[in-house]
Amino acid sequence: LYNFLDENYIDNPDAVETALSHSATHVSVLIEDEKVVATGTISFRVVPCMGLVGFIDDVVVDPEYRGRGFGRAISAQCVQKAADTQCIRVELTSRPIRVEANALYQSMGFKPRETNLYVLQLE
Repeated sequence: LYNFLDENYIDNPDAVETALSHSATHVSVLIEDEKVVATGTISFRVVPCMGLVGFIDDVVVDPEYRGRGFGRAISAQCVQKAADTQCIRVELTSRPIRVEANALYQSMGFKPRETNLYVLQLE
């Protein structure tokens, strides 16, 4: 499903295996018609000035199954996992091009945060 997030996605089974087995990460999936049709991941980190924070990544729904509430359901599962883990807040990023996803997150109560996002790619 991750190829639906980005047309430049390169399949990385090692990264998926690491996410599935890592203690700080929880991967949710939704199955319909005996097929994985949606997935989302929440990872946890401790921020010294705040406490435990959840970060949602890679929420994706198979295009054939969009419009059925699966994105909301997966996102809600991630938020519930954060609440169950006693996170103080949940964060996520979503590219502006993902108009529907951004509308979904805002409808769930997520608020935009004024920030600069910096990335240093480590090889």
